[in-house]
Amino acid sequence: MTRALIWWAKCRAVLPTIVVTVLLSAFLALTGDTPVQVPSIIGAIGVTVPLGYFFPLPVIVAVGVGLSRPDRLTERRSARPVRIWDLAFGVLLVALLLAAAAVGPGEAPLIAARNTAAGIGLTLLAGRFLPASLASLPAVAWILIGVLTGRTEYGQDAVWNWPILEAPSAIGWAWAAVLMTAGAIAHLVPR
Repeated sequence: MTRALIWWAKCRAVLPTIVVTVLLSAFLALTGDTPVQVPSIIGAIGVTVPLGYFFPLPVIVAVGVGLSRPDRLTERRSARPVRIWDLAFGVLLVALLLAAAAVGPGEAPLIAARNTAAGIGLTLLAGRFLPASLASLPAVAWILIGVLTGRTEYGQDAVWNWPILEAPSAIGWAWAAVLMTAGAIAHLVPR
C-alpha cells in the first residue's frame, strides 16, 4: 500500500502542488483582498475584484497536470483506490485555502477556496470526457471568462458567473457543491 501511495503521489506531483498551494494560501492571507480593476470584454460594467480571485488558477492547473501524467490503462487496472486518493487530495487543497480564510482578513480567501473547490470538481468532471491533458481547461476558462465578463449593465451578478460572486452567496456555494459532487461521481465511476 505504501509503494502504491508513493507512486500515486509522484504521478500526481502531490508535493509540488501542496507547496504551491501553501505558498498561495500564505500570500492570499496577506494580500488576497488587494483590489484589481478588470475591464469587461463584452461592454458591460467592468469589475474590481480582489487579487485572490486568481489564486485558484495555479492549483486547478496543477491538479489537471497531475491527472494527465500517469498511464490511464495502468490506473484503470489498479486495485488501489487512486480515484479516492485524487478526491481526498482535492479536498486537502481546498482545506489549505480555507486555512488562509481562517487567518486572513476579508472575503477573498473564502472566495478562492470556494472557486478552487468548484474548479477542481469541474476538472475531475472534464477529465472524464476530455483528453487528460485538457482536463483543467474548462475550469480555468470559466474563471477567466467569469472575471472578464464582469457584471451585467445593472451591476448585478449573473447566476452562471460563480467566480465573482460574493463570499456569502448561496448561489456560489451551490455551484461549488454541484461541481465538486459531479466531478467526484464522474471520477469515481469506472471507465
